[in-house]
Amino acid sequence: MIKKLFAAAIVLAVSVLIYPRIHAVVNPDDYICLPVVMYHSVRPNNAGKDSITPGEFEADLKFFKENGYQTVTMSDLINFVDGKGQLPEKPVILTFDDGFYNNYKYVYPLLKQYDMRIVLSIIANATDKFTHKPSQNEGYSHITWGQLNEMIDSGHVEVQNHTYDMHSTGKNGRVGSKQNNGESFEQYSRALGEDLAKSQMLIYTMTGKMPTTYAYPYGKYNDNTVAILKEHGFRASFSCEFGINLIDKEGGTDLFSIRRICRAHNQSAEKVIADAMETLKFRSMP
Repeated sequence: MIKKLFAAAIVLAVSVLIYPRIHAVVNPDDYICLPVVMYHSVRPNNAGKDSITPGEFEADLKFFKENGYQTVTMSDLINFVDGKGQLPEKPVILTFDDGFYNNYKYVYPLLKQYDMRIVLSIIANATDKFTHKPSQNEGYSHITWGQLNEMIDSGHVEVQNHTYDMHSTGKNGRVGSKQNNGESFEQYSRALGEDLAKSQMLIYTMTGKMPTTYAYPYGKYNDNTVAILKEHGFRASFSCEFGINLIDKEGGTDLFSIRRICRAHNQSAEKVIADAMETLKFRSMP
């Protein structure tokens, strides 16, 4: 008898845990499925984890165009959430982190050719340094302010923020812009706030654009990071968490820590999008 009661209790406990998940499965009719693809470098040689070839990127653009996707920017997404605009039936956001020179050399011409748009989150300090000492090394050089403005003026590129000088590991014990262990909120707010203020002002001064979105260096952040971003006027942020974003058709979606799909070498946009879509089968309502 005791064993039967124990077994029944286990079944009940499991059903309580599982039932809400099963019956809270996402209803696609209520949401817009938004894939956000993350890129870094595009170059013919030395493709790897964070770098693909120009041919691979062109294949991605062909896939999106042939399958009815339309590229949108963070301005489009924020306007939709604010009730000030619409999104296409099949939106996709293509994001590039860091602001490498190879984005200007290889990505920009393809964007013009296929009439696509990207969101480019730059390391402001790196862009500033390479403006004063330009280099066309395809492996490590960053774009200049002049190159960035050309891309922005074309309408194919939107600039966003990827830190001023917090894109490192181990500097002052910090990984990216995440809060250190034992660091108080006040200390962290001051350190991150100073970096944010410096990068925002520099980007605005050099481009006339004020970023609304922050890409976490190395994808590292916590709840305090989000709180500080909001204090500094940011409307959204990019994480490195895998998956598809569900945008409420009625508006009001929280755009902080947007999920992204890392596009690695020797994969394809078709495969990574399909893999990300599969995760929706196991997602509960946001």
